[in-house]
Amino acid sequence: MSAAPKIVVVSSTNRVKTKAAKEGFQALLPGPYEFLEVKVETEVAAQPFSDAETLLGASNRVRNARIAKPDADFWIGIEGGVDEHDGNLLNFAWVVVASKEGRTGKARTPAYYLPEESARLAVILALIPIKNKDLTFK
Repeated sequence: MSAAPKIVVVSSTNRVKTKAAKEGFQALLPGPYEFLEVKVETEVAAQPFSDAETLLGASNRVRNARIAKPDADFWIGIEGGVDEHDGNLLNFAWVVVASKEGRTGKARTPAYYLPEESARLAVILALIPIKNKDLTFK
């Protein structure tokens, strides 16, 4: 008889974050898991703009996921953020994992410079449906 799967709550409905959580757990702690997605508040800006705010967002995700799903075995919060360094934007993420035993792990991804042109083009692309009212996105 196999063990019941452990419940991992991913504090987001973002498929990329859930995939990262699944791959991370299977790589380091192989076993049967059931991954649940739950949408929770980060209590930070929609785009965190500092290392500290991004870590706070990931931590808040874990805390709020734990409130939403208190019977899980693990809760994971992944928050992407940007920070300014020498006049350029850096992109990175914080990951926080908590266990029902009360242990918490925190890790920050490597950061990379976000090319200024990428940010400018993203704004232009986002404005297209504003300018052209005939376009709709679902």
